[in-house]
Amino acid sequence: MFNFLKDFGVPGVAVAIITLVVFLYKRAKELQVSTQKITKEQLDAMIELYDSKDRRNNAFIVEQVFNFKFKAYIQHSVIQILLKTNNPTEAIQNYKLGKLHLELVRGENLIKYRKKMKDIEYRKKLKFIYITFYFILFSSAGGLMYSLNWVNDHLGYQVMILTISVIIIFLWAAYESLMSAGRVVGAERLMDEITRTTDQN
Repeated sequence: MFNFLKDFGVPGVAVAIITLVVFLYKRAKELQVSTQKITKEQLDAMIELYDSKDRRNNAFIVEQVFNFKFKAYIQHSVIQILLKTNNPTEAIQNYKLGKLHLELVRGENLIKYRKKMKDIEYRKKLKFIYITFYFILFSSAGGLMYSLNWVNDHLGYQVMILTISVIIIFLWAAYESLMSAGRVVGAERLMDEITRTTDQN
């Protein structure tokens, strides 16, 4: 299936990968410029929202503007809680990251942990598991990358391509493990910020 790669050899495949990385880097820079332009539009939308009392009191408009700014749906009642913290932007980012582990208590208008997440020992255990999986998967991917030349020389291109696929899967799973740990940390940071704000008031 991958016999055509034999015509290029390992150096050719390496050049192709480097070319791809350069192309992706260039594309990332273009997206960064585009993002800066969008950020200005988002800021203008926020200023326009808070310049008008009618718009500011309209839950739908507030939700849409925050969705546009932070690229995530956040309920109006949650937005009101987050805006009362000492660092609203950081609180919103932490909520975006950790909302999987949080819930809104509607009657009391407050945010709390979901179920088992209330237990600090459970959260510590969860973070430890996610970080451990991250290091195992990342190290395994690194080991497989290091062995690619040997695989190519002794097992052929088909096995090398399969190995590259496994590396990509391991790296993706490592990233997801790291993000899962980050979600727990985001939830904890937000709850700490809300507690600090409540104590000060």
